[in-house]
Amino acid sequence: MVERATENEDLITVQLNGSGRGWYSNWVNPGAAGPQNWETFHLDQVIPFVDTNLRTKADRANRAVAGHSMGGFGAFHYAEHRPELFSHVGSFLGGLDMRNSEVRAAVTTTLVNPASGIPTVNADAVFGSPIWPFDGIWNAQSPAHHVEKLRGMGVAL
Repeated sequence: MVERATENEDLITVQLNGSGRGWYSNWVNPGAAGPQNWETFHLDQVIPFVDTNLRTKADRANRAVAGHSMGGFGAFHYAEHRPELFSHVGSFLGGLDMRNSEVRAAVTTTLVNPASGIPTVNADAVFGSPIWPFDGIWNAQSPAHHVEKLRGMGVAL
């Protein structure tokens, strides 16, 4: 679908995988899964690799990030954490309100459900405990509550 949508455009698209449960984040409590530093890998390794090996315009003005579902969360998460990298951000059906109990349930389900990958991990693996008053990381990572960092970017929902 992305290839068809962009076939007549002068651009390069890179589609990153959230690994079924990566949540485009550096996990705070990975347990036996070991370090899961998806944000660091994508932003500090993949982007420079692409810019080094493809004919990109390697600056903020010519870079966008977008995603669907978990990827929509990841797009906003990345754009808010590293606004110097992106001029446009898009989220299509992404769970952006990490303070919402339904979004938390969706996230934790991907962690404990074998359909997202085996072995499963604990519900607190990515963002720590989802239960108040121990949910500070969930709140801090909630894209819906940090939109001021997107000022000056093109935003698509």
